Amino acid sequence: MSRSPRAARPGSDGAFRFVALTPGEYYVAVATDFDQREVFGDAFLEPLVATGVKLAVAPGEQKIQDLRIGRRRP
Repeated sequence: MSRSPRAARPGSDGAFRFVALTPGEYYVAVATDFDQREVFGDAFLEPLVATGVKLAVAPGEQKIQDLRIGRRRP
């Protein structure tokens, strides 16, 4: 699996946007309160992949994906 995590902050409308993505398959997930140095580690990424939404992006395609932020269960 390719490890190219990207983080985004919400715009003034509350939406997160990723631009200039190359066509391919992606996982979209929500994470809060983390250290940027963690994002390339398996211990951080594997739970996100397990709970994330898998999206395929075709050339020139735009997608909208709604996500919910919830509390992590112990």
